[in-house]
Amino acid sequence: MDEIAVISDIHLRRELEAEIVAAIEDCLSYIEHHTDVSYVFVLGDLITHSRSVEEDKQRFRTLRAIFDNYQVSPVWLLGNHDVMTVSRPSIGDILDQEKFFGQITIGSRSILYLDTSWPESQSPNGFLDRGQLEWVKETVEERKNVVILLHHPVGFFNLDNNPWFRHYPERAYLANRKELHEILTRNNTTFLTISGHIHATQLSESPTMPHISINAFSNERPSKPLTGEFAIVRFDEGVSIEIRNEKRVLRTYHVDEKQVRSQTNALGRWLSLLRKSKYTRRVFGPR
Repeated sequence: MDEIAVISDIHLRRELEAEIVAAIEDCLSYIEHHTDVSYVFVLGDLITHSRSVEEDKQRFRTLRAIFDNYQVSPVWLLGNHDVMTVSRPSIGDILDQEKFFGQITIGSRSILYLDTSWPESQSPNGFLDRGQLEWVKETVEERKNVVILLHHPVGFFNLDNNPWFRHYPERAYLANRKELHEILTRNNTTFLTISGHIHATQLSESPTMPHISINAFSNERPSKPLTGEFAIVRFDEGVSIEIRNEKRVLRTYHVDEKQVRSQTNALGRWLSLLRKSKYTRRVFGPR
């Protein structure tokens, strides 16, 4: 069985720095000794930015040093906090990673990880530039069994009780997620997205594919500054997403790839018929 680990929103910061470092070490120790994981995908917001470029660079160095002590290979993604003071090239130099999007094959699955950081906006939103969107379009057309990993959500999640985004839900999402979603559903090769950013564990089931949000490793909410939560994703007949800390399993989701594709195919046929119908042409005009 093929496995990956996913950690999101570490938010390494001055407050609780020692506690967060210890929790990361516990997490990586569990992964190394109790799983067959080779890649740990870290979904962005590695740090909580400060007003000091050097201070923020040092936190990236701290994370790199922690991971260097373990056999697992980190794949770093960026979030909104990571690029507020430090440039992508500088972060890449520190973390020894040339770019923050790419593709890794795990068994029969293609893992596409994306860089949704948007330093130009200096806001919590994410954005995929045109070059990355074109790369995603070409890549999903060439592959099957695609899983998308990114910081900002593509699916819609319930934010009613979310302390960070309930008043400003537009800040919770990828600004051009509609465009990305259309690319992912066009060829029926993508069956799951996994994201962070909203600091909550949730499953969002759309007609085309499920979307799963991984809770923040730290700073879930002001009253819960450290969770130590991460996910073990197992690929077998379907996909199992185990949300846990180093001590116990908290929640498990199962995704049936065949069922997702069947639903997507059925939706595609229905939309195709709808577009061809006289009623659609009469009410909505020709497409």
